[in-house]
Amino acid sequence: MSKSGGVVARHVLGWAVGAYALMFAWVAGAFLAEVTRTRPAAEAVAVGLVALAVTGAAQMVWWRGVWAGQRSARSPWPMLAVQAVVALAPLSVLPEEWLYVPGLLVASGLLVLHAPLNWWVAGGTATGLAALVAISPVDNRLGAPRMLLVLAAGLLVHGLVWCATALTRIDSEHRYEMDLAVLRERERMAHDLHDLLSARLSEVSVRGEVALSRIAEGDVDAARAEVDTVLAAARAAQEEMRASVWGRWSLSYKDELRAAERLLGAEGIRVRVAGRLSALPAEVERALALTLREGAANVLRHSPDCRNFTVLQVADAASVRLEMRNDRAGSGGKVPGSGVDSLRARAAALGGELTVMRDAEAGTYTLIVIIPFPDDAHPQDALCGSL
Repeated sequence: MSKSGGVVARHVLGWAVGAYALMFAWVAGAFLAEVTRTRPAAEAVAVGLVALAVTGAAQMVWWRGVWAGQRSARSPWPMLAVQAVVALAPLSVLPEEWLYVPGLLVASGLLVLHAPLNWWVAGGTATGLAALVAISPVDNRLGAPRMLLVLAAGLLVHGLVWCATALTRIDSEHRYEMDLAVLRERERMAHDLHDLLSARLSEVSVRGEVALSRIAEGDVDAARAEVDTVLAAARAAQEEMRASVWGRWSLSYKDELRAAERLLGAEGIRVRVAGRLSALPAEVERALALTLREGAANVLRHSPDCRNFTVLQVADAASVRLEMRNDRAGSGGKVPGSGVDSLRARAAALGGELTVMRDAEAGTYTLIVIIPFPDDAHPQDALCGSL
């Protein structure tokens, strides 16, 4: 599903880009046809052409972000403000030829803003433009139908973009959940393998010490029996290890942070990272990476309306602290399940602690993990940033 979902989303997004390009080309062609018919002043035509060029350039910037897989974290209002100016200003010099072109502004509002704000802005803009058409002193028999066609085309493009982004989001969530499930299974297998070999290795150690004591006592037969037991335990441990599905794997905290930024960015969630960590001990880095992955996945599962996700990271001479906070928490009606319990157990195994705080008034959910550095580590190498 993940591979096919991404391909389908790409095709749908390609249709959306093509539909918008055709809509823009049709509007530009209709404008040129009108100015050819009415022959306004050259300066007025230049104003209209510049306004069309600015509108097209602004939309190209937005389309580039969508094609890359995520919306820009920058505010869309400056771009919409520029488009509003260039969409309405030419009416002063091209009252008849330009009357239907502002319909592109409605399409831009639908595409750039998040629901339901985009519908309010688009509806308000469409109502204002309809009133402008109604009170305009020029002949509106051509302008009004053409503007309505632009609005209909904008709705079509918006539907295609929504479909493509929904497919991309589902595909990303599916991939992320699969990776998370694999990591959980590997973690479980690592614990199982430890438990599996621990008893065997303890037996080898104890029996080996007994064999040495028998040799020191001069009891060759008893020593030989103990050595045979040691060999049998070692062979059994080897066979059990081969029978276990084992993979050598490691996790990079920086890679997990980049992956979380990409995933949440595709959902329209702004990710803010404060502080910087590096040169962490392997077991500490693995715990932090898994905690970050679980925290990002919990945002998607339990806070679908989240729009801001903050990662605070800091290390001192004794420990490292990772704090993740998201807004609009728990709007999906669910509460975190066993994943947080697993993270808490993993932190406790390293001598750390994990706490969860929910602020119902502010609508925030915060997950904090603090893990001390091992005694043989050099924590000063991790002090590359602070809050």
